[in-house]
Amino acid sequence: MFPTFVGWVLTIVGAGLLTTLRADTSLSKSVGFQIIIGSGVGIIYVVTLFPILASIPVTQTAPAMALYVFSRNFGYVSTLLPPSLLHIVPIITRIET
Repeated sequence: MFPTFVGWVLTIVGAGLLTTLRADTSLSKSVGFQIIIGSGVGIIYVVTLFPILASIPVTQTAPAMALYVFSRNFGYVSTLLPPSLLHIVPIITRIET
C-alpha cells in the first residue's frame, strides 16, 4: 500500500508542478518536474502489476500481462488523444496560414 501511495503523491505533485511551467521556464525545472510525475506514474504502473500476476496460475501470466498492457495503453490513448487533438489542430491551422 505504501508504494501505491507514494506513486499517487508523486503523480499529483508532478502534475501540479507542470501547471506552473511558462514559456520562459528553465529547461532544468521543466525536466525536473517531468521526472517527478514520471516517477509517480512508473511506480503506479509497476506496483499494480504484481497483484494481478499473483492471483493467476503461472501458465496464464503472459496473456494476463498482455491484457494488462493493452488495457492500460488503450486507456491512455482513448483519454488523451481527443483533448490533444482539440488543442493542437487550431494551433497547426494558424501556423500553416
